[in-house]
Amino acid sequence: MQTRKRIAGLFAVGGAACLLTAGLAAPATASQSFAGEWIVNANSSKCVADPAASTTSGVQAIQFDCEPDGPSRRWAVTVYPKDHGRVVYSFRSTAAPDLCLTGTGASGGAVKLLPCVSGAAGANQRWAYDSYHRLINTASWKCLAVPAAQLGNGVKLIQFDCREPNSETGLGFEQVWTGWI
Repeated sequence: MQTRKRIAGLFAVGGAACLLTAGLAAPATASQSFAGEWIVNANSSKCVADPAASTTSGVQAIQFDCEPDGPSRRWAVTVYPKDHGRVVYSFRSTAAPDLCLTGTGASGGAVKLLPCVSGAAGANQRWAYDSYHRLINTASWKCLAVPAAQLGNGVKLIQFDCREPNSETGLGFEQVWTGWI
Protein backbone atom coordinates (compact mmCIF):
# COMPACT_ATOMS: atom_id res chain seq x y z
CA MET A 1 0.00 0.00 0.00
CA GLN A 2 1.32 3.39 -0.95
CA THR A 3 1.23 6.22 1.52
CA ARG A 4 0.37 9.88 1.29
CA LYS A 5 3.14 12.16 0.12
CA ARG A 6 3.39 15.94 0.27
CA ILE A 7 5.10 18.11 -2.24
CA ALA A 8 5.80 21.63 -1.08
CA GLY A 9 7.13 24.47 -3.14
CA LEU A 10 6.50 27.87 -4.60
CA PHE A 11 4.96 28.56 -7.97
CA ALA A 12 3.95 31.76 -9.71
CA VAL A 13 0.36 32.57 -10.62
CA GLY A 14 -0.39 35.88 -12.29
CA GLY A 15 2.80 37.40 -10.94
CA ALA A 16 2.15 36.36 -7.34
CA ALA A 17 4.01 33.59 -5.56
CA CYS A 18 1.80 30.95 -4.00
CA LEU A 19 2.65 28.11 -1.68
CA LEU A 20 1.81 24.73 -3.15
CA THR A 21 1.23 21.84 -0.82
CA ALA A 22 0.01 19.00 -2.97
CA GLY A 23 0.21 15.37 -3.84
CA LEU A 24 -1.32 12.04 -3.18
CA ALA A 25 0.38 8.99 -4.53
CA ALA A 26 -1.80 7.11 -7.00
CA PRO A 27 -2.59 3.61 -5.77
CA ALA A 28 -1.47 0.75 -7.96
CA THR A 29 -4.75 -1.20 -7.98
CA ALA A 30 -7.31 -0.21 -5.35
CA SER A 31 -8.68 3.15 -4.31
CA GLN A 32 -7.47 5.04 -1.23
CA SER A 33 -9.29 7.74 0.74
CA PHE A 34 -8.10 10.75 2.71
CA ALA A 35 -10.37 13.06 4.73
CA GLY A 36 -10.34 16.79 5.37
CA GLU A 37 -8.56 18.05 2.27
CA TRP A 38 -8.84 21.41 0.48
CA ILE A 39 -9.24 21.96 -3.26
CA VAL A 40 -7.75 25.40 -3.99
CA ASN A 41 -8.09 27.44 -7.20
CA ALA A 42 -4.73 28.79 -8.36
CA ASN A 43 -6.25 31.99 -9.74
CA SER A 44 -8.44 33.05 -6.79
CA SER A 45 -6.69 31.16 -3.95
CA LYS A 46 -10.19 30.20 -2.77
CA CYS A 47 -11.41 26.72 -1.85
CA VAL A 48 -14.11 24.62 -3.45
CA ALA A 49 -16.92 24.80 -0.89
CA ASP A 50 -20.21 23.15 -0.04
CA PRO A 51 -22.37 26.28 0.43
CA ALA A 52 -23.24 26.78 4.10
CA ALA A 53 -22.32 23.12 4.75
CA SER A 54 -25.53 22.18 2.98
CA THR A 55 -26.89 18.66 3.26
CA THR A 56 -29.26 19.28 0.35
CA SER A 57 -28.71 17.28 -2.82
CA GLY A 58 -28.39 19.40 -5.96
CA VAL A 59 -26.81 22.49 -4.41
CA GLN A 60 -24.15 24.05 -6.65
CA ALA A 61 -20.57 24.06 -5.39
CA ILE A 62 -18.97 27.49 -4.87
CA GLN A 63 -15.57 28.99 -4.16
CA PHE A 64 -15.00 30.57 -0.76
CA ASP A 65 -12.14 31.64 1.51
CA CYS A 66 -10.21 28.64 2.80
CA GLU A 67 -10.65 28.34 6.57
CA PRO A 68 -8.71 25.91 8.75
CA ASP A 69 -11.80 24.68 10.58
CA GLY A 70 -14.41 25.17 7.83
CA PRO A 71 -16.02 21.77 7.23
CA SER A 72 -17.81 23.11 4.15
CA ARG A 73 -14.40 23.63 2.52
CA ARG A 74 -12.94 20.22 3.36
CA TRP A 75 -13.35 17.15 1.19
CA ALA A 76 -12.86 13.44 1.68
CA VAL A 77 -10.72 12.52 -1.32
CA THR A 78 -10.70 9.08 -2.90
CA VAL A 79 -7.77 8.35 -5.18
CA TYR A 80 -8.24 5.74 -7.90
CA PRO A 81 -5.68 3.94 -10.07
CA LYS A 82 -4.46 5.93 -13.05
CA ASP A 83 -6.73 6.11 -16.08
CA HIS A 84 -5.04 6.94 -19.40
CA GLY A 85 -1.97 8.14 -17.48
CA ARG A 86 -3.90 10.49 -15.21
CA VAL A 87 -4.61 10.14 -11.50
CA VAL A 88 -8.39 10.06 -10.87
CA TYR A 89 -10.15 11.44 -7.78
CA SER A 90 -13.61 11.76 -6.31
CA PHE A 91 -14.50 14.37 -3.70
CA ARG A 92 -17.04 13.68 -0.93
CA SER A 93 -18.29 16.60 1.17
CA THR A 94 -17.17 16.33 4.80
CA ALA A 95 -20.20 18.43 5.77
CA ALA A 96 -22.59 16.05 3.95
CA PRO A 97 -20.77 12.69 3.52
CA ASP A 98 -23.43 11.26 1.19
CA LEU A 99 -22.85 14.03 -1.39
CA CYS A 100 -20.08 14.12 -3.99
CA LEU A 101 -18.74 16.84 -6.30
CA THR A 102 -20.52 16.07 -9.59
CA GLY A 103 -20.17 17.40 -13.13
CA THR A 104 -23.46 17.89 -14.94
CA GLY A 105 -22.53 17.52 -18.59
CA ALA A 106 -22.27 20.41 -21.01
CA SER A 107 -19.69 23.17 -21.09
CA GLY A 108 -20.85 25.87 -18.70
CA GLY A 109 -22.86 23.29 -16.73
CA ALA A 110 -23.13 23.54 -12.96
CA VAL A 111 -20.90 21.48 -10.67
CA LYS A 112 -23.25 20.21 -7.98
CA LEU A 113 -23.26 18.11 -4.86
CA LEU A 114 -25.27 14.99 -5.63
CA PRO A 115 -25.63 11.59 -3.93
CA CYS A 116 -22.40 9.61 -4.30
CA VAL A 117 -22.63 6.74 -6.79
CA SER A 118 -20.11 3.94 -7.27
CA GLY A 119 -19.12 2.08 -10.39
CA ALA A 120 -19.61 3.24 -13.98
CA ALA A 121 -22.70 5.25 -13.00
CA GLY A 122 -20.44 7.51 -10.92
CA ALA A 123 -18.19 8.61 -13.82
CA ASN A 124 -19.52 12.18 -13.54
CA GLN A 125 -18.20 12.19 -9.94
CA ARG A 126 -14.65 11.31 -10.93
CA TRP A 127 -12.10 13.91 -11.81
CA ALA A 128 -8.82 13.21 -13.65
CA TYR A 129 -5.86 15.39 -12.62
CA ASP A 130 -3.60 16.31 -15.52
CA SER A 131 -0.14 17.78 -15.90
CA TYR A 132 -1.60 21.33 -16.03
CA HIS A 133 -3.19 20.72 -12.60
CA ARG A 134 -6.70 20.78 -14.02
CA LEU A 135 -9.51 18.58 -12.73
CA ILE A 136 -11.22 17.00 -15.75
CA ASN A 137 -14.59 15.31 -15.31
CA THR A 138 -14.26 11.74 -16.61
CA ALA A 139 -17.82 11.68 -18.02
CA SER A 140 -17.86 15.01 -19.89
CA TRP A 141 -14.10 15.67 -20.29
CA LYS A 142 -14.77 19.26 -19.20
CA CYS A 143 -12.63 21.06 -16.59
CA LEU A 144 -13.70 22.25 -13.15
CA ALA A 145 -13.68 26.04 -13.49
CA VAL A 146 -14.44 29.36 -11.84
CA PRO A 147 -16.54 31.24 -14.44
CA ALA A 148 -14.84 34.30 -15.97
CA ALA A 149 -11.93 33.82 -13.52
CA GLN A 150 -13.94 35.62 -10.82
CA LEU A 151 -12.12 36.18 -7.54
CA GLY A 152 -14.97 36.67 -5.04
CA ASN A 153 -16.56 34.44 -2.44
CA GLY A 154 -19.75 32.61 -3.37
CA VAL A 155 -19.00 32.24 -7.10
CA LYS A 156 -20.81 29.12 -8.36
CA LEU A 157 -18.47 26.61 -9.98
CA ILE A 158 -18.97 25.17 -13.44
CA GLN A 159 -17.31 22.75 -15.79
CA PHE A 160 -15.99 24.27 -19.00
CA ASP A 161 -13.97 23.37 -22.09
CA CYS A 162 -10.42 22.78 -20.90
CA ARG A 163 -7.70 25.20 -21.91
CA GLU A 164 -4.01 25.38 -21.15
CA PRO A 165 -2.96 27.97 -18.56
CA ASN A 166 -1.16 30.83 -20.29
CA SER A 167 0.99 33.12 -18.14
CA GLU A 168 1.11 35.79 -20.87
CA THR A 169 -2.68 36.19 -21.15
CA GLY A 170 -3.62 34.93 -17.69
CA LEU A 171 -6.25 32.69 -19.27
CA GLY A 172 -6.77 29.15 -18.07
CA PHE A 173 -5.74 29.62 -14.43
CA GLU A 174 -9.41 29.56 -13.42
CA GLN A 175 -9.14 25.84 -14.21
CA VAL A 176 -5.97 25.15 -12.19
CA TRP A 177 -6.42 23.46 -8.79
CA THR A 178 -4.00 22.67 -6.01
CA GLY A 179 -4.29 21.39 -2.46
CA TRP A 180 -4.27 17.70 -1.68
CA ILE A 181 -4.44 16.68 -5.31
